[in-house]
Amino acid sequence: MYLGHFTNFKSHPQLLLLSGLPAEFGVVQQALGALSPDTPLAINDLEGIQSVSGTALRVRQSARNGITRLSATDFEWETTPDALDESLELIAPLAASRDAGHQYFEFHPADDAVIMMSVGEYDDGWWQRQVIQLHRCVSTGASSPFDSDQRRGTRTQKRS
Repeated sequence: MYLGHFTNFKSHPQLLLLSGLPAEFGVVQQALGALSPDTPLAINDLEGIQSVSGTALRVRQSARNGITRLSATDFEWETTPDALDESLELIAPLAASRDAGHQYFEFHPADDAVIMMSVGEYDDGWWQRQVIQLHRCVSTGASSPFDSDQRRGTRTQKRS
């Protein structure tokens, strides 16, 4: 499972992409279901998640819902208990999916980013190509693959 931060991806100025297999989303769902009000969960530290370019995503229970950018690659997803329950319901189909698809998690237009969880759409080869392009861009000073829309035409379910 991969976690990466992209700009101008799928028409979103800032997007955090978490992609993997259905069983991996089961692990994410279980970890979020066990989220304690006192202890944030670092998604990027869950077993099996590979953070691309140092992308970090912490989830914590809060009185508000929102996604805040803390630094260039560090994000925090604050969620109320009710919104967390709704999020778990949205992750469940990804964890049980036999088909490719994705789910958006966004709470407010003023949020610093949108989270997209995807199953069956971005495989290991796709992620490896992004990493290779990123390294090339860093060495040449060119535009990063994390600065452009890489895919179109996939099935979308949107959460508001």
